[in-house]
Amino acid sequence: MTVEHIIIGTPFSETYFSAKKINYIRSFPERDIDTKELQEIVSTVQNKAIKTFMRDIEKSVAYKRSDLGLISSQISKIKMDSHVISELT
Repeated sequence: MTVEHIIIGTPFSETYFSAKKINYIRSFPERDIDTKELQEIVSTVQNKAIKTFMRDIEKSVAYKRSDLGLISSQISKIKMDSHVISELT
């Protein structure tokens, strides 16, 4: 059987939205930043945010972390030395 369309229903009464400001300090700020380091920074910040969100949700409702899943994640702003580098909203 060939499937042409899939519809996923999200239970919005059980959907949680949150935003966090996360600071990241580079280990070697004197070095030029390259693509590999930038990818590591983004991954580290996203993982830290997800862990924080999951912990917050566990505290406020009776769900366990294994019952929760990430639907969407987005970085909205990147700043270096207090200067906006990218505004992604």
